[in-house]
Amino acid sequence: MGYRKTWKDEKKFQAQLEEYRQLKSEILSIYQTTNTIRSIIIAAYGAIATIISTVYVFRQEWPDPVLVLSTVFLPLVVLLMRFFSTNTMVKIGMYIEFALERELDGLNWETYVGLRARKEYRLIEFDPPLLPMVLILFSVGSSIGIWFTAKKSIAPALVFWGLIIFVGAILFLSIFLGISSIKKRARLAKRVAKAVHAAKHKR
Repeated sequence: MGYRKTWKDEKKFQAQLEEYRQLKSEILSIYQTTNTIRSIIIAAYGAIATIISTVYVFRQEWPDPVLVLSTVFLPLVVLLMRFFSTNTMVKIGMYIEFALERELDGLNWETYVGLRARKEYRLIEFDPPLLPMVLILFSVGSSIGIWFTAKKSIAPALVFWGLIIFVGAILFLSIFLGISSIKKRARLAKRVAKAVHAAKHKR
């Protein structure tokens, strides 16, 4: 005799399905918000860089290297924002994978993504956005080139090189956090699976 769904089973199924939809919607919202903010910031970077270059072309002199370097903070914000939003989406995805998709037949996307990421994590998990990285290197490289070419600045050498070191430290930290989070996510997946299993047995 086959298993027959009771009203309680159906109610549980509908509750899980609704939770699944809400969490998937939250992931999509985070993704869309991050992309919108990224587009605005990169557009602002392009506008500021264009204004700086245009003004100094008409004045026939090099722009101040500190002013050029200051543009680096826009793509840095994008890089850090990408890191934190990705971590949030991964945590939600893990909950969907272990707590919901294993209960809902036919819904396997987060399970597929999770298994693939843990199997090939070096290729899947750490994927820094290329454009912000290029813009960061462009701003830093341009400011250093102008510093040695123009040989003058509104800021003393100590301040300029201090800013260079600060930017380099933030860039290194963001890359380090991205790489180190790979193994942490694998451990987190085990903890989430264990917690979900324990919660089911308490019912």
